[in-house]
Amino acid sequence: MNISKRIISVCLVFVMVASVFGVTVINASALSENARYYEAVPETAYATVGEPFKIFYNNVLSLPGLKISFYVPETLTKKCYNNRIEITAQIPGDFVIPWCVYDDEYVMVDSGEMLFVARETELKNVTALVLGDSTVNEGFVTQNMLDTFEENGKTLTLLGTRGTYPNCHEGRGGWSSSLYCTKEEYGIHYNPFYNDGFDFSYYMSTQGYDQPDFVVIQLGINDIKKMTLEDYSSDKVLSYFDEIVLSIQEYSSNLPIIITVTIPPSEKIEDFNESTVVAPEFEYRNNIIHFASDLMNYFDGVENIYFSPVNCGIDSSKDFKNALHPTENGYKVIAETHINTLNCIMNKTVKVKAPEITQAKSVNGYISLTWKATYGATSYDIIRNGIVVATVNSLNYKDAEISSGESYKYKIKAVSEDGRVYTSKTKTVYYLGTPVLKSATTTKNGVCVKWNAVNSAENYSVYRKTANSSWTRIGNTTGISFTDKTAKSGTKYFYTVIANSSVAKSGYDSSGVSVYYIATPPLSSITNKNGSVVVKWGSVKGAKSYNVYRKTSKNGSWVKIASTTGTTYTDKNIKSGNNYFYTVKAYNGSNTSSFVTSGIATKYLSTPKLTKISSGKNGVTVSYSKITGATGYAVYRKTGNGNWSKIATVTGNSKTSYLDKTAKKNVTYTYTVRAVNGKYMSSYNTKGITVKDKY
Repeated sequence: MNISKRIISVCLVFVMVASVFGVTVINASALSENARYYEAVPETAYATVGEPFKIFYNNVLSLPGLKISFYVPETLTKKCYNNRIEITAQIPGDFVIPWCVYDDEYVMVDSGEMLFVARETELKNVTALVLGDSTVNEGFVTQNMLDTFEENGKTLTLLGTRGTYPNCHEGRGGWSSSLYCTKEEYGIHYNPFYNDGFDFSYYMSTQGYDQPDFVVIQLGINDIKKMTLEDYSSDKVLSYFDEIVLSIQEYSSNLPIIITVTIPPSEKIEDFNESTVVAPEFEYRNNIIHFASDLMNYFDGVENIYFSPVNCGIDSSKDFKNALHPTENGYKVIAETHINTLNCIMNKTVKVKAPEITQAKSVNGYISLTWKATYGATSYDIIRNGIVVATVNSLNYKDAEISSGESYKYKIKAVSEDGRVYTSKTKTVYYLGTPVLKSATTTKNGVCVKWNAVNSAENYSVYRKTANSSWTRIGNTTGISFTDKTAKSGTKYFYTVIANSSVAKSGYDSSGVSVYYIATPPLSSITNKNGSVVVKWGSVKGAKSYNVYRKTSKNGSWVKIASTTGTTYTDKNIKSGNNYFYTVKAYNGSNTSSFVTSGIATKYLSTPKLTKISSGKNGVTVSYSKITGATGYAVYRKTGNGNWSKIATVTGNSKTSYLDKTAKKNVTYTYTVRAVNGKYMSSYNTKGITVKDKY
């Protein structure tokens, strides 16, 4: 570990060279003169492959305002948060992680390296003794350790005179390292290690225990909790730790000893119901980190001494139920850290594994290969069908030199620095090309999606999404087009397609093709009025306007004649006797709907003018104007305020009068006339012309 306890003054920090990074710091530190700075970054961190190792910044830096950066190699993954960093190893190995500490003006004030040891979980049946204070006495740490061993099918045998079997331990509330070395009894607890000082051999003999595989020492809190910044001293405390360690080593020089790096206090230490026992949070935290630094420095390099860095991973804002004691989750973090340390100590040698191909699949235009790293590998050869096609340093490869409908066999060969080679098992991929999307267009039936055919594809799956949804399959087809009849008007859709065969499926275009779908306006009616043709249609969701088109023959070309925001249009530019066809498109900016291609048709006939009416001996004669295009005329009659009733159809365009022989004497009649041509009729004079039959 680099310098971990020091007095920093402005005069000392003029030039600092961080050789790891090639950084030269020339400016003076912004830390005030004689400011106290300590860091408690462990020299070695123990982790489990695939599980994040957390370092809460506030737990390893003694002064507020300091910042620490960890330079994690690419072989590890990291996630950075405001209060912590999480580092994860995907393969077992020993990795070096440089770090730098900066002051509030971003001047580097310290640097160092942390050895990151990661192993797969391979626990063995072991016996251990956990010795400590109330954080051991509560039994949560040892119980969590027992549970983890059981979950992995192994047995942890715990020694100790306290706790309830099998959750045995040597934890005593309120005890410090000094008490274990100077007291046979204190408070309600008896010290079975005491024999004119701490005597581990005496303990093992009196308890009748065989040698354990590990000893865990979890002390420190009660040794320094009453110290102030001014009277802090670790010398005496470390002498007691030293006495405990030496006694264990005298019993067995090869017995691994795990010393717990003292946990920081809760951020709410002032709320502790025995606040007079401990110092304020900033003072206690500074002393804790100071002591953790001193403790790791004191035993640095001592054979068979290991540190369990529980200070890094416990969340001082959430994992404490009071100032000094963790929550159940906090105890679980401590236990997991101990297990990681035990596991890494038991499995010092890295078991190198061949690469494992985790993905080999068709994507958009290539085959995507990913694999797990091999520890010590300097490069990876991509072997396709027995031939090396590429050499890479990454853990993925995109193979675009492929053809649709072909089968490919892949292996990944890892090459290490010492020349050893490790080759993966074969993965076979049957490649189907990704359908190339051509278009997505609005039709009168919905949205029509088109794409190019894919060699060896047996069918295609069509997917749809909106901006706020994920891809959803909406249908299958053996063709190279598909009409989405479920599309809703006023919605922007994205479409993509996957090719399928009996042995594979293709990738897909993740962007897709898009269209803002507007439904085709339904044409509802067309009516000949006096001097105009009125066209009506149904409204369409998403439309902001409608364009009206007209043509004068069935095979003619549509011509836009108007734009309106309403759902009706009156066409006055017409001539009697002409045929007219109308259709409508809905619009929303640059987006348009389809249209009814046949349109809605009429033959416009002008409204006949009623020119004369007379009553004679033979009946009532109604005269009207000749209408161009008419093949006849329909005559209507009513009495009073009654309804019009057709009484005759006059054939011939030139016949412009009609004799109503059914009129009755002394009855007043009103007549009107409509021009007729097959199924088409003109409008009519709604007032009509009135006469009273005299005969």
